[in-house]
Amino acid sequence: MPERSSVGTAISCAVLACLTVTLVGCSSTAPPRLTVSDVSIDEETDLAMVLLFSVEGENPNTFPLPLEEVRYRLQLDGDRVFSGVRSAQITIPRSSTGAVELPVAFEFADLGGALNGPAPYRLTGTVRYRPDGTFPGVLFDSGVYRPSASFSVSGVLDFTPANRTGPFPEGETGGAVRIENPSTDD
Repeated sequence: MPERSSVGTAISCAVLACLTVTLVGCSSTAPPRLTVSDVSIDEETDLAMVLLFSVEGENPNTFPLPLEEVRYRLQLDGDRVFSGVRSAQITIPRSSTGAVELPVAFEFADLGGALNGPAPYRLTGTVRYRPDGTFPGVLFDSGVYRPSASFSVSGVLDFTPANRTGPFPEGETGGAVRIENPSTDD
């Protein structure tokens, strides 16, 4: 008798999986188009720095698109200096754009010293978004269907003193970093 129960459960799971794939495939939610639009020095001390990357999302849909979570990482000079997860905390209006600010904190000791010149970088990540519609929303909430869009940009960040203001006294913020040769890797 246990074999029939196992076969019945397997058939039920297969039917549910097919139904889910079919219904999710009918979802008309297009993913956001993501680009990295800016980077600045948010904070800097003698020991560490916080960069702030701005990722702009374009919503091609005719309805608002809630962004839920961003997973991202930064490499400088080929070394991973940061990886993190952040709540996106934004709903992009229909046929419009919106930006998510991504802080990246690292210690200079992890890079072998302070940044005083050009440094190749690569920022990659994924943004999870909530699909439109009741059934896709239920699947999202249950963890069955979690659509995402990715972004990737690389280039050179120029940290030479002429291209930034700082270093900043502890507690002060602000400053810019020149971006050279940014390229979208998508």
